[in-house]
Amino acid sequence: MTAISTRDTWKLAILPQQDAEFLERMIGGYVTRREALRHQASSINRDVAVINDLVRFTKKAPWHWTESDFERWGSDLGRNRKLAVASQRHYQGCVFRAMPVHDSAACRSSVPRQVGPRFRGMSVQ
Repeated sequence: MTAISTRDTWKLAILPQQDAEFLERMIGGYVTRREALRHQASSINRDVAVINDLVRFTKKAPWHWTESDFERWGSDLGRNRKLAVASQRHYQGCVFRAMPVHDSAACRSSVPRQVGPRFRGMSVQ
């Protein structure tokens, strides 16, 4: 079971090269973890696509996201894209499932070493 290439997905996002490369590695780890948990490739692909959608919407890597970014994206899902409430919640859930990977202590310490900026992950609790 192989998920879609993270390179193919993340190259669609408009990010500085250093952010994009680090994000590819992070998403690659997320995909590997999901595969190890025996999640279906279609489920992994869907969640990665949702995360990529938020990256494209904000034009920021996850460590630059703010709660305001997440709220604007959530509002866009419902108001502009006319997604049903259940679909909107599903998209938001995809982000929450992925964020603990990005909001870990290891990630917070490695992001500044890799890409420079201070990690400002959203609280998912």
